[in-house]
Amino acid sequence: MKTNIFTKIFFLLLFSLELFASIGQVAALRGVGYLERDGIKTLVELGTSIEKEDVIFTEDKTKIQIIFNDRTIVTIGKKSQFSIKKYLFAEDELPEVEFSLTKGIFKSITGKIGKISPNRFKIKTKTATIGIRGTVFVVKVTDNVTKVGMIDGSTYFVDNKTLNSYPVTKGQELVYDDSLPVGERLVIKENYVETSDTIIGNSSQESDDEDSGTDT
Repeated sequence: MKTNIFTKIFFLLLFSLELFASIGQVAALRGVGYLERDGIKTLVELGTSIEKEDVIFTEDKTKIQIIFNDRTIVTIGKKSQFSIKKYLFAEDELPEVEFSLTKGIFKSITGKIGKISPNRFKIKTKTATIGIRGTVFVVKVTDNVTKVGMIDGSTYFVDNKTLNSYPVTKGQELVYDDSLPVGERLVIKENYVETSDTIIGNSSQESDDEDSGTDT
């Protein structure tokens, strides 16, 4: 009898620790993706819990949407490598987010952290640091090129080499090519719009439109 009680307590504590570690979950999935945690890769499924320092990989024709605890929505597109370097959203602590995109594309609708602590919400690529100010945006990385498209709100782009900062506002797309000469690396284009290559067409709560196998 005592053994059964201790067993139940053990599993209850284990379940509680898993819930505590979780910072979000996969809310929509199309195609094939993998999650790497502590050096182990597993297949991403609908409802998979996300934890700090997870790395997500996607194959061709894949989209994975994650809803974080602060209601930030991230949709990761095809052939991407997306990392969660930092995520802190708890009572009595200053919130902080740092995502990293090694390659591929993702779209985000910032949640409470973007409103409460916008200066502590950052995206890193190998060439740049992107700051967020309560926005809807798309980041795309291919080889030496980083693109930032602003659907709503504003952001800033910091060149990791020169530390120069450039504002990007609604309707603009910043294109940074690290392979070009210094004076030619950065271009800001006007009239940015989403296309089929920007993952999802609507900038509203996309999780209502997506499921494990339905196209939008």
